[in-house]
Amino acid sequence: MKRNKENLQDLNERLVLAFLQFRLNRLMHNLVEGKIWHDSRIMWITILRSLEQAYLQGLANIVIKPSKNFPSQISVHTFINNFKSKYPDTIAKLKVVRNKSLSHIDSKKSILKTLGLTPNEMEYLFKEVIDAFQNLSEEFTMPHVGLYLQIQTGYLEMQIRRAITKLSDQ
Repeated sequence: MKRNKENLQDLNERLVLAFLQFRLNRLMHNLVEGKIWHDSRIMWITILRSLEQAYLQGLANIVIKPSKNFPSQISVHTFINNFKSKYPDTIAKLKVVRNKSLSHIDSKKSILKTLGLTPNEMEYLFKEVIDAFQNLSEEFTMPHVGLYLQIQTGYLEMQIRRAITKLSDQ
């Protein structure tokens, strides 16, 4: 893939979406409990698992080096030739997510648990990629993705807390 501003903007947008899906999943995991959880358990499980699948697939497509099977994939490697993660084991597990159909993974169990991953591992890998994007943002004179994600995460947390408060008051 070509190393240009349009492709970096596309990659930035995919990173933002995957990160916000991750944050929303973690927020809901931590905030949805008690009566709200029990009254709508099927809905919450569906939302949580869908978000988990989406952010894992999104992050995998961003951090995994394109192969012969995915030559047109735009990844962090498109822009940073020698991108070396501090979390190669986590990336190896994400390859399993990307290369296998998610529908074949036991739907009764979290994909993270199935793959032996933790939310902390995802947090560290997201942080590493966001830091790499900060440098690219400067090189391509684009807004800083880290600051944008900080602001969006704040809005997201405020909105989910407000929604949960409304639900619990009913």
